[in-house]
Amino acid sequence: MAVALSWILTGGLSAQGTYYPPVDSDDWEAINPADLNWCADSISSLYSWLEDRDTKAFIVLQDGKIVLEEYFGSFQPDSLWLWASAGKTLTSFMIGQAQGDGRLQIGHPMADYLGRGWTSLPPEQEDSISIEHGLTMTSGLDETIDGFCTDPECLQYKAPAGSRWAYHNGPYTHLLSVLEEAYDTGINILTNQLLKQATGMDGFWFPLGYNRIYFSTARSMARFGWLIANDGQWENQLLLDDSTYLHSMRQPSQDLNPSYGYLWWLNGQDAHMLPSDRTRYAGSLAPEAPADAYFAVGASSQIIAIHPSTNRIVIRMGGNPDNSPIPAPTNFLREMHKRLESLDCSTVNIEEPEPLKLKLYPNPAQNQLRWNSGNPLSQIRITHFSGLEYFFSSEELEEGILNISKLPVGVYRFQAISTEGQVMSTSFVKVR
Repeated sequence: MAVALSWILTGGLSAQGTYYPPVDSDDWEAINPADLNWCADSISSLYSWLEDRDTKAFIVLQDGKIVLEEYFGSFQPDSLWLWASAGKTLTSFMIGQAQGDGRLQIGHPMADYLGRGWTSLPPEQEDSISIEHGLTMTSGLDETIDGFCTDPECLQYKAPAGSRWAYHNGPYTHLLSVLEEAYDTGINILTNQLLKQATGMDGFWFPLGYNRIYFSTARSMARFGWLIANDGQWENQLLLDDSTYLHSMRQPSQDLNPSYGYLWWLNGQDAHMLPSDRTRYAGSLAPEAPADAYFAVGASSQIIAIHPSTNRIVIRMGGNPDNSPIPAPTNFLREMHKRLESLDCSTVNIEEPEPLKLKLYPNPAQNQLRWNSGNPLSQIRITHFSGLEYFFSSEELEEGILNISKLPVGVYRFQAISTEGQVMSTSFVKVR
């Protein structure tokens, strides 16, 4: 029998259009953390933890507006810092723009734009490496020779293109040259034309050895994250109109490493691989983050974390916090999200002689939600992160199944009272 759903609205989402910070000003609207029920003591604890881990800048956007913004040591809002491999996502986005402009096709060989001999492979093998293979880290070139070198003698055959996932900076760096050839202009001029003019970003590409690394302020990083979160649109201008590419960019790009899109890292998948080795690990990249989150990640934990379910962006710039592998510092990424979750003041403090067990499944959930609490429940209250609350009557709890099909997508706090008066709390994610 379907369970009837009744709800009481205690808050609401803004009916106004999407907010974008102005492109010609430093003005940026803010939200008081207290309006999100975030505790000042928890924020202070988060900042201390970030500072202890050599963080330079930290920003959290909610609905495009600044909730948290903190700079550490001598670092200031106008200070520049490298994105490291988080800048690969800039390249990914501009490749999509180039395809939308008819400048290239990602299924075409990279040699069409770089010329023959950009690798040490014979022509037929070199022609099998497409732009898409560069976007997905499946070029088949041997990353163990020199992961950064772009000289032909460093780019040697290891396996057929598309048959092997391995993090390899050499073929990626050549994607910047593909863009330059496609538009017949330098990468800094091109980035200004395709991204900076419309969004108000600052920043520039700078050569470091074989690499070309992007530098900018933290707010520029936040602008790019907000652009991606809004499907490539900034105010009334659609910067990327190739919707098929945009969708593919943020979805598993191959079966070898389902946690990798087009140079973006994806959460919520059943397996993941890391740059530091070729082991396939079970489970998602960062279980503490929303299942629908995706990330730009660079060496020493340069991070853009995008949370579609909560419409939130998290930015971190800084030094290496924990000597984690380059460039996917999952330890810091996971701990950061754990601490962000603890900012919510509504977390129920349970004083019990023994810890209560409340498990929800499946989690993430789509249409139905079950639980295991050890005792029957007399009341359930579900709170969406936006502030909307949903109540269920005791009659609706008898079957032990909630119909959540009509709930909006997002992260929810699940609070329950047992028939014996015990209070329990946990969280779940509602997906489409």
